[in-house]
Amino acid sequence: MNSLRFSYFMRVLKFRGKKIDSNEWVYGSLVNNLWCYAKAHKWAGINVCEIITSGECSDYEEMQLEEFNITVDPKTVGQFPGLKDKNGKDIYEGDILNHPNSGNFEVKFEDYGFYLFYNGFKQIGHVTEYMEVIGNIHENPELLNT
Repeated sequence: MNSLRFSYFMRVLKFRGKKIDSNEWVYGSLVNNLWCYAKAHKWAGINVCEIITSGECSDYEEMQLEEFNITVDPKTVGQFPGLKDKNGKDIYEGDILNHPNSGNFEVKFEDYGFYLFYNGFKQIGHVTEYMEVIGNIHENPELLNT
């Protein structure tokens, strides 16, 4: 069993978010919108952030490369807690996991850790070898009602 609550320092930090212009998911390192000012492009004035898709960024110049910086909607950004579902698929914040006997759970970050939520209530539990990602709250919110 994998515990969904664990130390912040024991995992790889990676994120996903939906592109502003195409609604497609991108994966990589998150650029905080405190210094990301939307580069005065057509989304200026809208709260945006960027995901760097080149893997690990080692310096500021690499972060500025246009082809690696993807503008995403911050409401869709979710962090990878370092766990995989029964099929080996990465689990991200905002994913909906199904357990065949217990129903559907949402993965959320709260109180300095990742938890499973069932019907809006925090569940103290584990991601088990029976759980699988069946969708996410951005594309399939109706799955939480089942």
